[in-house]
Amino acid sequence: MKNLFVVAFALVFAAACSGGSKTSPIMKDVSGTTDFVEVVDALEVQLPDDLGFEVPPADLGEDKVGELPPLLDIKTDTPPDVPGPDLVTPDPAEEVVADVPVEDVPATDAVEELVEEIVADAASDVVEDTKEDVWYPPDIPVIPDVEEETVEDVAEEVIPDVADEVVPDVVEDLAPDVQDIVPDVPEETIEDVVEDVEPDIEPDIEPDIEPDIEPDVGEQCDPFPAPTPESAPGVLLAPGDFTMIAKAEPDEVYTNANGQQIDKTNQAYVWSLAADDERVWAGTVPNTLCLAFGPLGGTKLTYESSNAVCESLNPGGETPLLFPDWRVPEIWMYDKAAGTMTLREEVMGTPQDKGIAYTTLGWRASAVYGDYYIAAGPGTGVLWGLPDYGTSVAVFKGDQFMGAQKWTENNEARKFLEYGGKLYMGSQRWDAAGIIVRWDGDESDLPDSLFKYTEVGIIEGEAAWMEGYNQRIYVITWPSAFIGGGDGFKVYRSPVIPDCGLTEEHADQWELVFEYKDYDPDPETQNLAGGGAMIKYQGALYFGSMHVPFQYACSDPDSLISCSLEKYSHTDAISVFRMVEEDDGSVDVECLFGKDNGGLYPPVIGDSGFGNAYNNYFWSVAVHDGWLYVGTMDYSRFMADALAAYGLPPWFPGLAPYQQYGFDLWATDDGDTWVEVSLSGLGNDFNWGARQMWDDGQSLWLGTANPFNLSPDGGWELWVAQ
Repeated sequence: MKNLFVVAFALVFAAACSGGSKTSPIMKDVSGTTDFVEVVDALEVQLPDDLGFEVPPADLGEDKVGELPPLLDIKTDTPPDVPGPDLVTPDPAEEVVADVPVEDVPATDAVEELVEEIVADAASDVVEDTKEDVWYPPDIPVIPDVEEETVEDVAEEVIPDVADEVVPDVVEDLAPDVQDIVPDVPEETIEDVVEDVEPDIEPDIEPDIEPDIEPDVGEQCDPFPAPTPESAPGVLLAPGDFTMIAKAEPDEVYTNANGQQIDKTNQAYVWSLAADDERVWAGTVPNTLCLAFGPLGGTKLTYESSNAVCESLNPGGETPLLFPDWRVPEIWMYDKAAGTMTLREEVMGTPQDKGIAYTTLGWRASAVYGDYYIAAGPGTGVLWGLPDYGTSVAVFKGDQFMGAQKWTENNEARKFLEYGGKLYMGSQRWDAAGIIVRWDGDESDLPDSLFKYTEVGIIEGEAAWMEGYNQRIYVITWPSAFIGGGDGFKVYRSPVIPDCGLTEEHADQWELVFEYKDYDPDPETQNLAGGGAMIKYQGALYFGSMHVPFQYACSDPDSLISCSLEKYSHTDAISVFRMVEEDDGSVDVECLFGKDNGGLYPPVIGDSGFGNAYNNYFWSVAVHDGWLYVGTMDYSRFMADALAAYGLPPWFPGLAPYQQYGFDLWATDDGDTWVEVSLSGLGNDFNWGARQMWDDGQSLWLGTANPFNLSPDGGWELWVAQ
C-alpha cells in the first residue's frame, strides 16, 4: 500500500484562466381674399366641369373660413400655363380635404418632385402618422420652384388642430387660420393622399435626400477601454509588511491508532480570492492532499503522518465517489470596515436541505464584477454521467446572496477575467475541450437569468489561466491528457476583441502562439508540464509552468526508493517565460528561468525554480505598487513528511538538498532583476503554496495553501500587506 503513495500524489496538484421657404415671383396677389372661387378666379385657373367635389360657398363667413392672411410675398405675374392633374374622386370612406393653401397643390410636372421633397424631408417617425385631415383641391397649379418644406415645417399651418397630436414642431407663416375650412376628415397617411391626387405616381419613388432613419446597428457599446497606465515601482514589500487576517480553524477531532485525539483542520486552501473596496472573498477547498489519492484507479488510499491524515471516509459516512476525506467547501467574506470574517452559509445549507456546496469539490475561481461576486468550482462528479457532475456557480450582489446553480455542460472553473467591460471564464467541456465563456447573467428573471453563458473560445486543453493583453485574451492551458501522454501546456490567444466583446462567432478563431514542447524537447518531462499563472506587466506577458511531482511512471514500481527517485528526477522545477506581442501581431518569447536542454528558449537569467528544485508551481501573480510579485509552491515540506510517514530517511542520495520549507515569494520591478521577499511561507513552513494573490489598488492580499490538517499550523491563511 505504501508503494501507491508515489504514484497517487500527483492529483493533489491537479485538483489544486444625423428648407426653408422662399417666395415665388409668378404668383398673383390674393392676400386678404377669403372666398375660394375668388382665389381661383384671381389666379385665372380654368376649373373643370366635374371637380369631383363641391366648392365651398363664398359666404362661409369669417367664423367658418376666417381671414386668410398673406400666404407669401406673392407677385401678380401670370402663373404658368400648366394644366392640373386629373383627379380621381376619393372613396367616401377616405375623404380628401377641400381647402388647402394654393401653393401646396402641385402642377402635373411638379407633383412628382414635390412628393419626393415631402417624403424625403419627413422625419421617419412622422411620415406614417402625419397628414391627418389634409385636403387637396384639384387643378390648382403651384410654382415648381417653391422650395421644399419638411412635414415638421408645414404641418401646423395646414392642420394646427391636429399638430399637437401628430407633429411637435410646425411653421406659423403659411396659413394658421385655415384649419376651420376643413371639416373633420378621416386620418390618411401620406401614401393615401398621394394616390388620391396623382394615382399614377409610384409610391416607391426614391427621395433626393435620405430620410432621417436610424439604421439598425445592433448592440451599441462604448469603445474598448484603453489600457490603464502602470504606476512606477514604489517600495518593495518585506515579510514584516504582511499581517494575517484569518486562518482556518480545526473543525473535527481525529483519533489515531493509538487512541490519541488530535484537532483536525479540513479546509486546506484559499482556492479562490477576489476583493473590492468593501469586501474580500475567499473560497476554499478541503483536504487537497487527500483528494489527490482517490482518482487513481478508483482506489481510496489513506495517508497518515504526524502532520496530516487522509481518512477513507469522513466521520459523517458520506463521501463523494472517488474523493476520500472530502468536506463541504466554504465561502468566506471579510468586511474591511468592520474587520470581521463571515462564513456564507447560504451556499452550504444543511444536511437535510443541502446547498450547492454539497456537490462542489471546492470554490476554485471567483471574480468581483460590478456589484457582483461570483464563485465557481468543479462538481464532485468529476466524470460525465456521474452524479453531481457540473460546474457549481454561486452569485452574490453586494453582500446579498442571489442564487446558485449547476452548469452541467462542463465541470471545471479555473479562472475568471474581467476585460473590456466583459467577464470571461476558463473551463473544460464534458468532451474535454477547453472553452472560454462570457458570463451574460442579469436580473431579468431571478435567479435563473443570472446563469447565462456564451461560448466564445474553443481550444485544446483546459483553460487554466487568462489575461488581457493588447485587446486580446491570452489563455494558458492545463493538458487534458496529463497522465500517460500529451506534450505539455500551450498558450492560445483570441482575435482582437471588438467593442462589444467576444461572441460565439469568435469561438473557432483562437490561435496557438506557444507550446511548451518547443522549450523542452524531452517527451518524458514535457508531458508532465501544466500551465501556471499569467499576468501582463510593463508591456509583456509573464507566465510559468507547473509540475505535479511523482507523476512519472517509474520502471520499477516494486522498489519504493528507486521508483521515488525516478519520479522525482522527472519532476521539473518551474520555468518562467516572458512574451511580447509585436505591432504586426507576432510574438517574441524568451525563457527567464529554466533549463537549457536543447530547446528553442534557453534561460537568460537563471535556473529553474528560481534556483530551488522544489519550487514546482508558478502558482500566483499580482502587480502591486508597480512591482510584480510571484508566489510559488514548494513541496519540500511534504517530501520530508511523506518520507517519515513511509519509514524512509528524511534525505538520501539523489534528492536535492532541502532549502527552506514553505512557499517562495519573489518580486521584480523591471522583469530582469528578481529579488526574494520570503522563502519560508511567510514564516509558516507548512504553507507549501502562495495559492492566490489579489491587488485591490490599496493592499496586496494573499491566500495560502496548507494541507497539513493535523498540524496546529495547518489550514489556509489569509494575509494582507499595505
